[in-house]
Amino acid sequence: MDYTCPLCTADLKGQRLRKVPREGEFRFLALRWHLECPFCDGALMLNQHPSEKAAFPLVMLVVVAINGVAWLAGSRASGSVLLVVLAAMIVVPYVIIRFATPETWLRYVPWREVLV
Repeated sequence: MDYTCPLCTADLKGQRLRKVPREGEFRFLALRWHLECPFCDGALMLNQHPSEKAAFPLVMLVVVAINGVAWLAGSRASGSVLLVVLAAMIVVPYVIIRFATPETWLRYVPWREVLV
């Protein structure tokens, strides 16, 4: 994954980007935020890979399915099952970010207004 700033080409890997509210909004009432490059103060936004977007709902679906089966069966999950589920929730997103996203994928793109 490419962590360079698209505006100034500075390396942002390991940098903590500051969240800044939209122009004219207060920090505690802000509805839209953008990330600010620490080198050029340019407005950026996170560019998630489609596999990243699919990983979180998939992991949550597995957690809900395990809990649903346990509830229907009337049993409680053991500590080892809980640890496996917790480990999956941590490891799966890391593996997808590390191995499923191409090296040329831009992590940050210039900020633009997105209507969700």
